[in-house]
Amino acid sequence: MLWDVASRRPLGPTSPRQMMGVTSVRFNPRGDALATGADDGTAQLWNLARPGGPWTPHGASLPATGSVEGLAFSPDGKILAAATQATTIDLWDTATGQEIGQPLTGHTGSVTSVAFSPDGTLLAVGGADHTVRLWDVGLVSWTNRACAIAGRNFSAQERQQHLGTVPYPSACPALP
Repeated sequence: MLWDVASRRPLGPTSPRQMMGVTSVRFNPRGDALATGADDGTAQLWNLARPGGPWTPHGASLPATGSVEGLAFSPDGKILAAATQATTIDLWDTATGQEIGQPLTGHTGSVTSVAFSPDGTLLAVGGADHTVRLWDVGLVSWTNRACAIAGRNFSAQERQQHLGTVPYPSACPALP
């Protein structure tokens, strides 16, 4: 439920989805969407563009690899990251709801917090294993790695699937 803090009154009806077990909430940078994470292993994006509600889910629930302990939007709002009790970090494209790659792994205990750097190129992740890990999630470095691994440029379908809006032929300009 969202509240008007000045009047101390609810802004709209409680959502029928994810009413129980919500473990994390986060507004996107523009403030027109909200992400909720739940102990059932799902995240949900909510469209808040309509003042006073009712607010509607933005697409289907996003399946996480475990109970969602923390959420973070990238500074541009295009990526949602979820810290999970299953020791992983899930990433989704907020426009399509598609998972971005495989879950990030490496912690030996629950992942409890997640935050993007102000420029969106790093993801800091804290865990119950008493560690903080930094992940390079910048599109430029991911593109460079993909080009090095492939050893060639990408087909139109591969560019769309893996690089989104990177225009042809700039994904791997030095490669055939």
